[in-house]
Amino acid sequence: MLKNSLSRQSVGVSELLSLLPQDFLESLSEKFKADKWVQKLRSDVIFKLVLYSVLHSERISLRLMALYYSQPQFQAFAQVAGQTAHNSIRDRLRTVPLDYFATLYEGFYRQAAALYGESELEHKYHLRRYDSTLIATYAHLLDGMRVGSSARNKVQAKFSFEFKDDFLLRAQFFSLQKYLSEETALAQVVSQSDLQTNEVAVFDRGLKSRAFFQQCQEQHKLFITRAKEDLRYVLLEEHRLPAPDSNEPLSIQLDAQVQLFASGHKVQPITLRLIRVMDPKGKILIFITNIPSHDLTPLQVAALYRKRWDIEVLFRFLKQEMNLKHLVCNDANAIAVVLYCTLIAASMILIFKKKNIIKSFKTAKILFVNELINDIIYQALQSEDGILLLKKITKPPNRNQT
Repeated sequence: MLKNSLSRQSVGVSELLSLLPQDFLESLSEKFKADKWVQKLRSDVIFKLVLYSVLHSERISLRLMALYYSQPQFQAFAQVAGQTAHNSIRDRLRTVPLDYFATLYEGFYRQAAALYGESELEHKYHLRRYDSTLIATYAHLLDGMRVGSSARNKVQAKFSFEFKDDFLLRAQFFSLQKYLSEETALAQVVSQSDLQTNEVAVFDRGLKSRAFFQQCQEQHKLFITRAKEDLRYVLLEEHRLPAPDSNEPLSIQLDAQVQLFASGHKVQPITLRLIRVMDPKGKILIFITNIPSHDLTPLQVAALYRKRWDIEVLFRFLKQEMNLKHLVCNDANAIAVVLYCTLIAASMILIFKKKNIIKSFKTAKILFVNELINDIIYQALQSEDGILLLKKITKPPNRNQT
């Protein structure tokens, strides 16, 4: 059973790892029969190996994971011994039940949300930010999306993310060509989300389908997005604009209820709110939302959309520090397993960063890994053979061996 009582102030690595205790991992193994006929690379070991590898390297590979497996630090962390081959890790990633890792992540997500979810709302609402990022690969490694013409036989794959409360992450992996468009990929992610009445989805203008806007309206899902300056609409009613604020860089030009043109001369039947502002450089920004004017002012809507940029910063961290731009295997099951483990690792670092008031993602990861190693050493000292185990963990490698 998962633990449910951690400090809501600062937080340590051991506390975050305790969200996924060993008895929970073992119960999932039994539930999904994940380790039937398996003795060495059990599902919990695979989870810990991917987690450990992602934390220690920004570009993991099967061979690197095999190297980490043989290190005393990891063996103390995962309670394993001996060595394993990279081919064995690959085969296990391809065959281990994906439901094990999906349920593992959902268990972590629920616990993290309950313990560390925001207590204060941003202008009355929680934000759920949505965006996608493409990663380059090669056709011989993965059947992916072709973007334009490529003489080098390059293809792309896509990760579409939901980012909530600055640390809760969900993601889907897409490689089929139809998901190249955000009208398909991101629309699917937002549609499958369980937005509550006090939450608002924020996404960019890559997702502009009028049918999707109508779906959000019918499902009572609040959203904010941007639109192009040449957006066509029918003006129904203008809202009264607030008095100009000399300290506010944005100037409000219009706040109105409109109906958008769907295609040609066809007008979409639903009514939406259009806000037009101008920035200090004279650039016009247009926002579309279904949040009523009595709930949020135009500037508050603009401020909420501006926070969508946080997910772009997160993408840089995930790509540069958390292996997101590199696939360790071309198998769909293996990709999903690594993704779930990466989401857990990234979420732990984001919680660690936020609760310990650390400024940068990179610094948070470094401090997290350092504390993890210290925790491994500390736990080793608590065992009966603590001194021997500590010597094994800290013993310098013998580089004179042939």
